[in-house]
Amino acid sequence: MYSENDLVYRREDLYFALLLIFSIMVYIAMLISIVGIAILAGIFLFYWFIHNLSMVNIRKNGVKVSEQQFSAFYAQAREVAERMKLKEVPDIYVMQSGGVLNAFAARFGLKNMVVLYSDVFALLEEQGEEEVLYILAHEFAHIKRKHVGYGWLLMPGLILPFLGNAYSRACEFTCDRYGAYYSQSFEGAKNALVILAIGPQLYRKVDQTVFMQQISAEGGMFSWMDELMSTHPNLPRRIHSVSAFFNNEDTPEIQTSKRGIVLGIAGLVLASVLLFAGVWWGFKQFEESFLLNGIFSDEELTYTYDTSGMNELMLAVVEGDMEALKEYAADTAMLNEVNDEGYTALHLAVMESNHEAAEYLLTQGADPNTMDIYEFTPLMEAVTYDDLLMTELLLTYGADKTITNSQGYDAYGYALDYGYTDIAQYIQNF
Repeated sequence: MYSENDLVYRREDLYFALLLIFSIMVYIAMLISIVGIAILAGIFLFYWFIHNLSMVNIRKNGVKVSEQQFSAFYAQAREVAERMKLKEVPDIYVMQSGGVLNAFAARFGLKNMVVLYSDVFALLEEQGEEEVLYILAHEFAHIKRKHVGYGWLLMPGLILPFLGNAYSRACEFTCDRYGAYYSQSFEGAKNALVILAIGPQLYRKVDQTVFMQQISAEGGMFSWMDELMSTHPNLPRRIHSVSAFFNNEDTPEIQTSKRGIVLGIAGLVLASVLLFAGVWWGFKQFEESFLLNGIFSDEELTYTYDTSGMNELMLAVVEGDMEALKEYAADTAMLNEVNDEGYTALHLAVMESNHEAAEYLLTQGADPNTMDIYEFTPLMEAVTYDDLLMTELLLTYGADKTITNSQGYDAYGYALDYGYTDIAQYIQNF
């Protein structure tokens, strides 16, 4: 005699708790923002619509088992539901599947339902009542354990790598035990699981002991990783688990290769390290080729430049050397020279946010209205860098706020476009 707690696979409740905690955290994080609430509502609405659409199609096209339809089997199903202490017998439908599955449990609105596929249901005509009843009891167990009802609650957690699949496998082990116990047919349970492997025509010819022992022969890294990523345990292990749980004397000894597990873990660690290294290397290449590319240095996020085409005054600005800057600024010819990108020393001072250098250059006669090859004046640069102080400085020393480039933007237009309202207001009122 077993209690319901005895039938529950030892790790199911643990996995459920972990998934529940993670899912609740995700829901809380999403519910604190309007966007998160909208996304969450959209996901649930889409899921609800698609799920109910598929369920109503089954209810319209499947054959419903009832007191009037397959009444003998329905009476057996009702007995199983009563032994399992379900509040009511779930709706049972039979439909053609092409051999893809044997059954599944689902929910339509507030109504629980079980779908049996015809390839399996046809066993009722071939002395396979015990197998069909086990499959039904297995699906009833999903309803009893609320695996179907909790699906929406655990949705965020179920997408977690490995943990979501581990919970799903634990649920299957639990329902295998429930199915065997409440259908009162241990042999029917094992046979039904063999049907999943080879189909309803040949399952009686399978040597179940040899089939269970395949687990030992199929050890190794990929075998372990395959199970780790599967939502259902492999079939020989499921049969062995049921057989061992009910202390069947014919249950063979099986061994899981620890070497395979070790190699699998090592493989996952190595793959993770290689992935991380690859992402890091790719980021560094992107950083050097695009983000830095003569704009940011590797040690500090400070501006550096391609120095080709720069005169000594420009170099002094870039290096922040005020003493050299003042020396070279005395040569008025250098003040408004441009480099290959059309930058003047004043452009560079603005881009460096060096207010002292910019003011000194302006006092020496630097032109605040020179446009570079990108059609930016120093004032436009100051605006795009959200530098209000530099904007004030340039306007004070004669920067023309009405200069427009070929895109139709002036400094005020850039301030509005970037959302720098304080700069836009200052320019407008100047």
